[in-house]
Amino acid sequence: MSQPLKVLLVNSYDVGGAAIACIRLHLALLKAGVQSKILTLHRSNFKTPAMEVFATEEDVVSKLKQKFIRRKNHQLQNSLKLPKGKSLSGKFSMPVADFDITQSPWFEWADIVNLHWVNELVDVADFLPKAGDKPLIWTMHDMHGFTGGCHYSLGCEGYKMACENCPMLVGSNQPNLAHSFWKEKAKALKNIHPNLSIVTPSRWLSDVSKSSSLFAHFPHFPISNGINTQIFKHMDKRACREKLGLPQDAYLLLGVSQHLGDERKGFNFLIESLQFLQGNQNMQLLLVGNSEKEPQANYPIPVIHAGIFKEEEMLAELYNAVDLLVAPSIEDNLPNVVVEALCCGLPTVGFAIGGMTQLVQENENGFLAKEINSEALATFILKAADKSISTERRKKIAETAMYLYSQETLAKNYIKLFEAVISEKIEKDVV
Repeated sequence: MSQPLKVLLVNSYDVGGAAIACIRLHLALLKAGVQSKILTLHRSNFKTPAMEVFATEEDVVSKLKQKFIRRKNHQLQNSLKLPKGKSLSGKFSMPVADFDITQSPWFEWADIVNLHWVNELVDVADFLPKAGDKPLIWTMHDMHGFTGGCHYSLGCEGYKMACENCPMLVGSNQPNLAHSFWKEKAKALKNIHPNLSIVTPSRWLSDVSKSSSLFAHFPHFPISNGINTQIFKHMDKRACREKLGLPQDAYLLLGVSQHLGDERKGFNFLIESLQFLQGNQNMQLLLVGNSEKEPQANYPIPVIHAGIFKEEEMLAELYNAVDLLVAPSIEDNLPNVVVEALCCGLPTVGFAIGGMTQLVQENENGFLAKEINSEALATFILKAADKSISTERRKKIAETAMYLYSQETLAKNYIKLFEAVISEKIEKDVV
């Protein structure tokens, strides 16, 4: 194209894994000469350039209509009653929103719109018919786009049909709610123009999405997340330990998650696995993330809750300071944490699920347990600990990962897809 591409990235928030991936893409596109903007509902990070908070200049009728929609959605959100003690937080979200991003001047400005994690900002059933012939790409960071409400199905295959009998809604007052949302999405997708493409960071999510009843007929393109390899790179382990105040002679395990209590992230398996690590007096575990749980004296090995590392530079130093990342998710896409760690040369242990099988290769950069339980996880932690990883080996792990997941590679793949979509020359092997 003779003129620079104008791309609007849409993500509901500027925090969380999807937001991090979206912002990294945005920065990579800017560096590559693309006119990129991010449209978000809430902004907490003012360091990111060209990030706009959603706003429109509405007339009186539009404002009244929007007020009615918000009231209706608020009532819907509060109408679902669950059995006592059951929570769907982080597991199931109603795909409704109070906003119409097609009314944003940035929507009109863009040559192409790239949706990311848009829950609470974009009501897909309402948005798609209004999008007109605007070229759209939807980057999936979980399964929510093609389900009736769950972010990860946890083994349920209802998304292949019509999301009936949702196991997450058993015992609720609206057991058919997921099916109702599925029908609304299906109606919108049936009438949409064909210029919608699906991007997934992992091949696993691409395969799952292509098997879904809602997205099967749209073209899919796996494009891995990218990171700043000027920050996430191999560094001297001893120097990083000294800077962070970590013991030089300990074997340090690391667990990282935005919320350590997230069941899907599997940190309960990590904590339970510690019982099988007894006798390894030199082994310690560092946990990074939000946690109300305080270290307990009865852990079989020392456990340190290190809180949140907000600066990427410090997180990169931590990856370089420790010996092994333990990423025990039981269902996941392409975890940013694992990509970051590998680019620092840190070997990884986890379960053979989702995008983890794309990231971790046995005896190359880590180990994956096929059985999802704490004993299997502990077995591979010990196996990794017994397998001495030299500095040169860590440098090789970093070199391979940096080639695959650099921002330059990310921008190149997305630009190639953007241009193909705009010129309507979509092919299965465009990237």
